Amino acid sequence: MGRVGFKLRDVADLLTLYGVGDGTERARLLALAEQAKAPGWLHEYSDVLPGWVETRLELEQAACLIRDYAAQFVPGLLQTEDYARAVMGLDLPDAATRRSSVA
Repeated sequence: MGRVGFKLRDVADLLTLYGVGDGTERARLLALAEQAKAPGWLHEYSDVLPGWVETRLELEQAACLIRDYAAQFVPGLLQTEDYARAVMGLDLPDAATRRSSVA
């Protein structure tokens, strides 16, 4: 994801180059370009988030589709608490019992 914004003048020039002369369509696309320059909700938390987390969240926010392939496990959002505990117990045999005794 780029860190440098674009200039609306450049977008306007590209619209001209691509033959977008219709006033309504042109205005709509320029308004969309203006909105894209606005900082997202994440911006106000940038002082407390590590850079790698911020980058990942920015990419996720910008995505129109997220695909997840897990050959061995149920994807995280579909996991139940019991399933997650069982998976953790595969690598850390004491983790499942330690977690249940703390709760």
